[in-house]
Amino acid sequence: MSSETHPWHLFSKKLKNKIEKPSHVGFFLAKEVEEKNLRLVTGKEGSYSEGQFLCLYWLVDESNGVITEAKFQVYGSAALIGAAEIISSLVIQKNYDQASRISAELVDKEVRDKKAQSGFPEACDYLLNLVLTAVDNGVEQCLDIPFAREYVATPL
Repeated sequence: MSSETHPWHLFSKKLKNKIEKPSHVGFFLAKEVEEKNLRLVTGKEGSYSEGQFLCLYWLVDESNGVITEAKFQVYGSAALIGAAEIISSLVIQKNYDQASRISAELVDKEVRDKKAQSGFPEACDYLLNLVLTAVDNGVEQCLDIPFAREYVATPL
């Protein structure tokens, strides 16, 4: 996307920081997954041909459905990097059911500089939906894993 579509000056300071200094970029090697005895889950969405593609990588504990680590790879706009970074931070130490309940509003609230002002420009709403669809695609790979029904719900 061009800077005219997603002007940098419309991003919150917190979102710009997530974009410039992401801490969850990457993927997990098979050896690493095997050593940790966890399930590797990938949630993909978008397409290279349309200019926006995302792959979320989670390490999930098969005994309780908790996402212990999260990483991502993105091909696309800066806003997509920010959204993937935020979602990766939010899902860690949540079970996959909690991850499935994360909303676009919650992702946006994570990077608001002011309570009443969105962290993402309105033009980026479709990117938030793309990331949430990738989460849903990852969750589908976990449905056979049991999780405790008694947990604190993720705020919506």
